[in-house]
Amino acid sequence: MRVLYVLVMAVVFSALIVGGILLLPVSTTEPADVRFWLGSLAVFLATVPAIALGAFVQWWPIEPWRPAGRRPLLRMLILSAAVQLVGAGLVVWLGRTGGLPLSESLTFVGVVAAASGLSFVAARAIRRREALRPAGPPAAWTREVVERKAGVVRLWIFWTLMLAAAVLTALVVTGVLPVDRELWLFAAMGASLAALAGSAACLYVSWPLNAELRTARGDHHSDFSRIKRVVTGGKDERLSPEGQVRAIRWARVLTTYLPFQIGYLTLLYVALLLQQLPPALVPGGADGRPLNLVIAAALIVAYAVVLPVLVRQWRRARRYAAEHDDVLEESIA
Repeated sequence: MRVLYVLVMAVVFSALIVGGILLLPVSTTEPADVRFWLGSLAVFLATVPAIALGAFVQWWPIEPWRPAGRRPLLRMLILSAAVQLVGAGLVVWLGRTGGLPLSESLTFVGVVAAASGLSFVAARAIRRREALRPAGPPAAWTREVVERKAGVVRLWIFWTLMLAAAVLTALVVTGVLPVDRELWLFAAMGASLAALAGSAACLYVSWPLNAELRTARGDHHSDFSRIKRVVTGGKDERLSPEGQVRAIRWARVLTTYLPFQIGYLTLLYVALLLQQLPPALVPGGADGRPLNLVIAAALIVAYAVVLPVLVRQWRRARRYAAEHDDVLEESIA
């Protein structure tokens, strides 16, 4: 749920930021005009505090519903609302002085407010659900370690997005990049780069698990084939006592390793789709459109085939680790 929340909110607020920046400077004849800077600042002030508040609720050490967390949470709410109100005021003022209908400015502000409220409620609900969730089956890393590793992946994605947004804004402000089809293509390239960075981060943070997988697998390849069929294939085959120990160790590592692999593949497919879909869907250029659509469709079909296989293997490994944990404990004792 937390991963889904991050993905959905990233898409929603990225769309609001890009849409707001393109919406406001409608009366600006030069991209380097001060109105473009003010419009970009207004959109960021209206949206970024909601992202920061959601992250604060999700990953703050103290649960927000505890008595000790109410006052800091209230301060964060007030600060976030105040900054967003300043941004909303700038949006309305720039819209009115730039010839934008008041209804469009207010609609944008309303959508941002609704998304901000939804982000806060969802972040708080998911945080409470995670806190009340019972401990999972034995794994190679604890939940705290997994959260820290996942935080590294999120940071790679976030700062790559910020770098791409800064470069894109500089290109538009200096007049190098016109506000047309090319802007959307470059924005898609920046988002694709952020997804690639996240994909590489998943490989980087999960790299230590590869050594543990090799250790758990052992040197007996024929015996490992049977272990693989039992743990991830769901087969009911007899294992030797030593094979059972290796199987439970391998299942523990898979319980932690496979979610990072799923994240790696998901971000990789997202990066590839962001390279194929914009040239085909953004109006203004028909060259290569059929080929881009075919490649995008092939990527979607391939992901739809691979994802259920990995999820099924992960669930079977979790179940096996939980059901046979006593075997490993006895061998250690």
